[in-house]
Amino acid sequence: MGKIERNLLIIFIFLLNFANFAADIDFNISPQPLIKGQRAQLEITSSEDKPELMEFPDIDGIRWLGKGTVSSQTEIINFKVSKRYTVTYNFLVEKEGEIKFPQLKIKIGNKKTIIDAFSVDAILPQLNLNNDSSDSSSPASLEKYLFVHAKALSDKNEFYVGEEIPFEITVYCISGMRVEYSWPEIDLQNIIFHDFSQVNKENAKFAGYITDSQNINGKTYNAYHFRTAFKATTPGILSGEVKVNTRIKIPRRQGNRRRFSIFDFDEFPFDPFSEYEVYDQVISCKINDIKILSLPEKTNQSDFIGLIGDWNLNFVCPEQKFRTGETFSLKINIEGKGGLDNLRAPEIKIDGFRIYPPEIRKSSKSVSIKEDATIEYLILPLKEGEREIDISLSTFSTKDGKYKQWEFSKKINVEKGEETQNSTFIAMNKTPDNQNLKPVLINDNKNNSADILYLKKKKYGTIKVPVWKNNLLMVILIAMTGPLVLLFSEIFQMIKNRKISPVELRKREALAKRKKLLKKAKNLNEEEINKFIREEFCPWLNDLRAYPPGTSPEEIINLIDDKELSRLIEDAASSAFMPGVSKLDFQTKRNILLKKLKSIYPLFILCISLLIISVANAQNFENKLSIKQNPYELFDKGNFMDAAIAFSADKEDLNDPYVLYNIGCCFYRMGKFPDALFYFEKANLLLPRDSDILENLNHTRKKLELPEKGIIESPSDIFIYCRDLFRPDEWLILASLSFMIFFVLLCLRKKIPFEYLCVFIIIAIFAIGIAIFAAMQQFSGDYSKTLAIIRSQAANIHVLPSDSSEKIKIILRGGEKVKIVEERSDWIRIRINSNEGWIRNNNIKKIWN
Repeated sequence: MGKIERNLLIIFIFLLNFANFAADIDFNISPQPLIKGQRAQLEITSSEDKPELMEFPDIDGIRWLGKGTVSSQTEIINFKVSKRYTVTYNFLVEKEGEIKFPQLKIKIGNKKTIIDAFSVDAILPQLNLNNDSSDSSSPASLEKYLFVHAKALSDKNEFYVGEEIPFEITVYCISGMRVEYSWPEIDLQNIIFHDFSQVNKENAKFAGYITDSQNINGKTYNAYHFRTAFKATTPGILSGEVKVNTRIKIPRRQGNRRRFSIFDFDEFPFDPFSEYEVYDQVISCKINDIKILSLPEKTNQSDFIGLIGDWNLNFVCPEQKFRTGETFSLKINIEGKGGLDNLRAPEIKIDGFRIYPPEIRKSSKSVSIKEDATIEYLILPLKEGEREIDISLSTFSTKDGKYKQWEFSKKINVEKGEETQNSTFIAMNKTPDNQNLKPVLINDNKNNSADILYLKKKKYGTIKVPVWKNNLLMVILIAMTGPLVLLFSEIFQMIKNRKISPVELRKREALAKRKKLLKKAKNLNEEEINKFIREEFCPWLNDLRAYPPGTSPEEIINLIDDKELSRLIEDAASSAFMPGVSKLDFQTKRNILLKKLKSIYPLFILCISLLIISVANAQNFENKLSIKQNPYELFDKGNFMDAAIAFSADKEDLNDPYVLYNIGCCFYRMGKFPDALFYFEKANLLLPRDSDILENLNHTRKKLELPEKGIIESPSDIFIYCRDLFRPDEWLILASLSFMIFFVLLCLRKKIPFEYLCVFIIIAIFAIGIAIFAAMQQFSGDYSKTLAIIRSQAANIHVLPSDSSEKIKIILRGGEKVKIVEERSDWIRIRINSNEGWIRNNNIKKIWN
């Protein structure tokens, strides 16, 4: 083998070593765009193992600073455990312009792979200060030591409507000054912020912040960079300012340190013993005017899908035999930059095919190099023969300032498939975001199910909204009972274990024997009772009263003041030397003996009292009409609207589940199914275990072609079904009961075997966790203030809050639940599955006002 062949073989083996492994790997550079003189990081993520750079390549414009953080994240979806590992590498940006990254060699465990080459833009800091070098201590000079600067992270000064504008706010603080900051406030009109809630739970408008040190005019400043992005909704000039609330902490001198006083109200909410003087200061700066341009008119007939930026589209259609009745999928893969918030799936109509509502899947990060999404259509051929699929879409390129057209054309031959009975084709309707898969029947017959149930004849009672207000006092009292029981138990145990005198010991032992004596006294016969009183009861009474040891029954008679008890002991003592002579009969003796041994427990009395009070205060929620017309008579006569108005005459009844149920029945009879669904839905959330409400709710959902509630089709549905059996406040009661039981078990730790105690404690802790988790899920889901229902079957969703803006072509069904993201006077921004848009507020109704 020659030298050339050997070198080629080595290169081939080397490349094969990288090619034999295709890892699920992702990467991104943050923040973007890069800024000269500032630090940035390369983040590499893999689901296989911890990814590591095999070498730091020499790249013009950056200087590697080494390996940063290593983290891992575990997810459990449908009982399947997956793990993702993330490693960051820090570097310093040393030039402006385009920075080209070559192929990066990555090692994941014992395997190797390559990240393709990519490029990132870097810009100048763009900061000019006109500070002099004086060190005046006047308040006006504070701006030299603490100030804020804001700018768009782009070399452009003109942007289009809907184009995402990266923006950075930087707070500069002189090194050595102690300052606390709040999140910046941006005062700009007609903008929509990018949603960073997945990466920043504290403030969804910002993608966190980074810090570094900078030298400005010969002084060292600590810089805090807050990154965000927003889109303009109308053309014109954007102008405003940025404000940041700060708290400056100045160390006090030792001699000036003040003593704490309850009258120091200004410092009491923070730290009354602080060594610092605290001053609140608002710093602000103007935002340079940003010009917003309107999108030009579209010159072609393609369908605009709402994407503005730099995008690429790729159409994927399978190569297969197409038959009638057999579905296939058409995918549109999207990749680029500019934000996927405005992405909408175009409506595709092809002669001879049935096309089901598409599924949109997005996989983008807030600070990613690229964003990607997939729109997938499920297509069902209906007719055989040669067919042609023609699709024309467009995106708007901000670089070129014009629309970019994407076309797809494919000729397919559809053969005759196997027909099912009655020529009915069954397909599976794919729905995103964990919604139940529902079979769609073509040529399906109408639903002939029974009508809804009749009205309820009484009121249930008003349930407080928000629902956490219900049973709040009970939750607190139950939760406090456990620690108090443990506290009193420990105090009692301490008293019990302390050094006691022989007299107290005799009393304690006597009290411990009382139950045993009482049980024995109940089973005595006439021959045994006198002997029991002399030999067991009198010694016990002797110890209980702390009489001298060995005191005889005759002496006890002279020591006690209870005449009834004296007669009992005297009669029993005389029977010892005069058998057959007794002044008291057996039944009288037995009753007196049991009476003296028995005790009435205060807890029993307390429970009975509380029961009597609760029964006395029980409210009767029978329907007492305070209106002139009876809604039940109006309903029976067919005056459904008047009946609904009559039911809702008392505003307090609008949180009564039975009244809401009746109003829903009225709207159902009028054919207003979305409105009926609203009232049934709210009634079900307030009273989740009522079978009548659930039955009418599901009947209405079927009318609106929505999936039924309370149906178990998969293992994950079991948890949802059990969770929705209770309201959040009822789950909190269960959590407080489990919390109390946990402390009661601690009190009984010496009386329960250790292995059983551990099991019971684990069960209690598990119950607490399950109850709190279920309540928190409900508070963020069906009981959230952002939950709303679509009222109109023909509601339109717009890209921007304007009737003239582009419409998002997704199918909205009346009664569908949506999440409210933002509210304005006439418009509401909603999120449904992975789509967002603006809708008129009269087409939507909040469940919880």
